Amino acid sequence: MPKTQDLQSQQEWVERMERWRRSGQSVSDWCKKNRIKRSAFYRWRKRLIRSHSRSREDSIAHAFVEIPEEPSSDTGIEIECQNLIIRVKKEFDSKTLRSCLQILRGL
Repeated sequence: MPKTQDLQSQQEWVERMERWRRSGQSVSDWCKKNRIKRSAFYRWRKRLIRSHSRSREDSIAHAFVEIPEEPSSDTGIEIECQNLIIRVKKEFDSKTLRSCLQILRGL
């Protein structure tokens, strides 16, 4: 059974992840602004994804979310699934994207 402190830390990181997602900033910019090490951010994101997957492995719900239009000349796409966001710029390398998706399927 997880310790109370671990549960508090996990809840804090869940809230941080939500604030980051709402900010629309890159991980790097958001971490810099909030004085959080990127390595800690990615470690906790991975931990939370695994925790979420274990707790709902029999009934994983995929939902579509509305992506607010941003004033930008970039006409790329953004894919979001289970707290994971993939941003694909207009000029992307399809081989790299394919490799990335194959790796993510294995998680």
